[in-house]
Amino acid sequence: ALVSGNLVKASGTTGLLVDSGIPATQLTTTVGIAGTTQAAAVGTKYIVQNAGQTTITLPTTFAIGDEVIVKGLGAGGWILAAGTSRVIQIGSSATSSGGSLTSANQYDTVQVTGLVANSSWSVDYVFSTGLTIA
Repeated sequence: ALVSGNLVKASGTTGLLVDSGIPATQLTTTVGIAGTTQAAAVGTKYIVQNAGQTTITLPTTFAIGDEVIVKGLGAGGWILAAGTSRVIQIGSSATSSGGSLTSANQYDTVQVTGLVANSSWSVDYVFSTGLTIA
């Protein structure tokens, strides 16, 4: 199914993203984040509640298919950090090694899945007016 959220890609073009669907058995926990930092665990959905910008760091040890979801609520938004020597692939763009994705709006949402074990994550879907890729 196509999602209605637009993503401003690194080249400045806008496009629709495909929602791959979320198997109910893969996400086991939902965690509210009250602070400004969080070490992520696979199989977890995080709801960012802090009024300040919150950094969520993806695990450096993960398998192909492991998933993490970040949903914004707090006014400061979020930064999804790839972790040391890891990258996040988003379409034809990627973060730098140890780079990050930063939300544009407090309510932005992203789901990532392990693409190459212990090496790279891939964005499955994002609801945002545009993420900053670093």
